[in-house]
Amino acid sequence: LRFCSVSYHAHRCASQDDVLPLSQPITIRSGDVIRELPVPKGTRIVASIAAYNRNKELWGEDAHVSNPDRWLNGTAKEKKVTSIGVYSNLMTFLGGVRSCIGWRFAVIKIQAFLTEIVGKFEFAPTELIRQEACLMMVPTVDGEVENVVQMPLRVSLAPRTGKGC
Repeated sequence: LRFCSVSYHAHRCASQDDVLPLSQPITIRSGDVIRELPVPKGTRIVASIAAYNRNKELWGEDAHVSNPDRWLNGTAKEKKVTSIGVYSNLMTFLGGVRSCIGWRFAVIKIQAFLTEIVGKFEFAPTELIRQEACLMMVPTVDGEVENVVQMPLRVSLAPRTGKGC
């Protein structure tokens, strides 16, 4: 969910004048230091979901690595920042009143998939897969973008490792 969100940007338009607080102060060209940004009505804003979900200040120095332990050992909760997402501080489903209405369904679907499928099968890519941005993120085979969406996988039975498997 953090690395492979369906949408990589969120586009919004300010419906009224507002002020955007900054997580860190920035120095502008005049030399002044600002801690908030005025956002006039009608301003178009593009928020990068991919950048937020890989922000080292939120996820640590290994933000570019898939590390499920960050939720198991509590390091994901140690970061003292305001959560903007509806689920686990991920921007994948956005946040607030315009967040994804199907986020709970998506999370439950992924949990069911992991519970039922991943323990019984092993998955491996047969080709080098990359993500392409075309309105939403889609998998393609490296060098075959013109063949549209593809994700060939090698699926095999997982070895049984004990009772109840």
